[in-house]
Amino acid sequence: SILHEKAEGHQQRKTELVRLEESSGRVCAKRIFSTESLPAFDTSAMDGFAVHSAATREASPTQPVRLNILGSLAAGDDFQSTTHQSPSANDENAAWEIMTGAGFPPGTDACVKQEDVDYIRNSEGRLEAIVLREPVLAGQNRRLSGEDFSNGSEVIGVHHVLRDEDILVLASLGVTTIEVYSKLKVGVIATGKELVDLSEKPIGAQIRNSSMPYLLSALRSRGVNATSLGRVGDDPEDFMQIVRSAKAEGYDLILTTGAISVGKYDFVAKSLLAEGMETYFQKVAIRPGKPLLFGKLPEGPFVMGLPGNPVATATGFRFFVDPFLKALMHLPTEKPFKARLLNSTRKAAGATCFLKATLKFGVDGDLVVEANG
Repeated sequence: SILHEKAEGHQQRKTELVRLEESSGRVCAKRIFSTESLPAFDTSAMDGFAVHSAATREASPTQPVRLNILGSLAAGDDFQSTTHQSPSANDENAAWEIMTGAGFPPGTDACVKQEDVDYIRNSEGRLEAIVLREPVLAGQNRRLSGEDFSNGSEVIGVHHVLRDEDILVLASLGVTTIEVYSKLKVGVIATGKELVDLSEKPIGAQIRNSSMPYLLSALRSRGVNATSLGRVGDDPEDFMQIVRSAKAEGYDLILTTGAISVGKYDFVAKSLLAEGMETYFQKVAIRPGKPLLFGKLPEGPFVMGLPGNPVATATGFRFFVDPFLKALMHLPTEKPFKARLLNSTRKAAGATCFLKATLKFGVDGDLVVEANG
């Protein structure tokens, strides 16, 4: 689409380093590779007993195998300091009590779960041995070194939107900072003498400027540095002063609301054209939202002019601004899905229409849509 074409031709965005705990939602600008294996050593996946699987090969209900307990290992324990140099530490007919996350003693190659053995205790109640009534397979309940990530493997790719679970993985690898793309800088200008601030009570033909908080919220939820550049009446010069200031301040995109049709007071397109804007399109075959402007100022920001009607503003943002932002941020294109329409509805010929509707699951579990008019 033209949105993706223009985004691809846009100059590479700047990058910055951010702390790991502040990176959620940001777009990774550089591939991240593991500098170590994770886990760093073989560990137990269960609470149980580390054994030599070969010693359990003949275990059966009629010929159980007894293994003496040499000691206990918890996550973080060092095997050498735990054994106290015991001469029987590598006894194949012995076992070690082992906790989840603990490393395996040398020679042991599997872990049998606690509930799969019988316990033998001495007169003081101390565990002396376990009894197995079936063989333990080599590698059973054993997490191998590098099973999650091997040394040198790619952990996070470029253009990946960092999630909370990514931070968990990167923290386990010792990553403290990440290079991310700087946030896009987007300014919003509202036009129309009928608009009043939210705190004001409209009088006569006035309406509250509801599109401004909507756009700022929607932009910020997408990881954009969004700013209100103000509200102007029907004065082209006041409008252009704001546009020129935004251009000088290095905005990536300017959004406007209202005054983009062909009426007497629709000055946005004319003013921007007089400023040298290259127009990519000015009308789209959709309802609501037919008047929709997309262009770029010379050596300046992109401009998208949205209709003044709040519903049309939201439609333009959802289906034009949002995809363009994703393209600028190198994010994947949204994939549509289909749902069955439950009731008939009218649409204008030759136009894509966006209707109020309810999306839900049908009686058969399939997605259905009920148009609300």
